[in-house]
Amino acid sequence: MLIEKRCKNLTDVGLSSFSASLKHLQAIKSLSLNFGDCGSITDIGLTNFGENLKSLQPIQNLKLNFGRIRCISEKGIYDLAQIFDFQTSLKNLYMSFDCFQGNADNAVTVLSEKFKNLNQLQSLYLNFSHTNISDNGLAKFSRNLKDLNDLMQNLTLTFDMCFEDGLTHDGVQNFRKDVKSLKNIKQVFVYFEGWE
Repeated sequence: MLIEKRCKNLTDVGLSSFSASLKHLQAIKSLSLNFGDCGSITDIGLTNFGENLKSLQPIQNLKLNFGRIRCISEKGIYDLAQIFDFQTSLKNLYMSFDCFQGNADNAVTVLSEKFKNLNQLQSLYLNFSHTNISDNGLAKFSRNLKDLNDLMQNLTLTFDMCFEDGLTHDGVQNFRKDVKSLKNIKQVFVYFEGWE
């Protein structure tokens, strides 16, 4: 089952109510939710959303877009990432946080640490474009990628337009070397648009 939701005026209360209703979907295997541009969602909404997703039956495919939401921080992403302690049978994961305004180094580190719990993960897409990620955050992220399971086949990472706040050419080159060392992954796509 695929559920798609797109909004502009969704609040934390609405997000919590919506996500609480998902637990009644017993046969769900895939979930796709697009909350991009929902400017009223905050860390509280992400925390409640994550709590509600923990109680879902195990799902295999999860696609979450929280891009262009200005009121979430790394705390909200940390709370959301706790779902990966419960939804460990995910095979395909897509997460987008483009234009994230919080500390992107901490956010990608927290997520990548939790990805280690996904022992059936085969495909990962992560978007942190237009954020303040730095060389240090990218290095921590790449170290955590080495701990991904042996089933991982496809990796797509997008860090477009992240060069104004600390990402440098040296950091990108080091990251590319680290990603090349991931021998079990068959397809790797890493995007750094805006790199001059």
